[in-house]
Amino acid sequence: TERVVIGSREENTFSLLCFAGERFLGVESVNRPADHMATRRMMAAGAAPTPSEVRAPDFDLRAFAKSRL
Repeated sequence: TERVVIGSREENTFSLLCFAGERFLGVESVNRPADHMATRRMMAAGAAPTPSEVRAPDFDLRAFAKSRL
């Protein structure tokens, strides 16, 4: 299992995207409700990022979800 952090832990606004290999498992969000909702829509549509996509400096979860729906 791998977790990739997006957002800012220092500002207490972040999400942990959880993966098993390349398979997206879900998200744990702290003070980022939009990430949580985007992930729910994305998973319902069968779309998911890879760990390498999430690690990209310009990755935007909401934009990714919107582009896949």
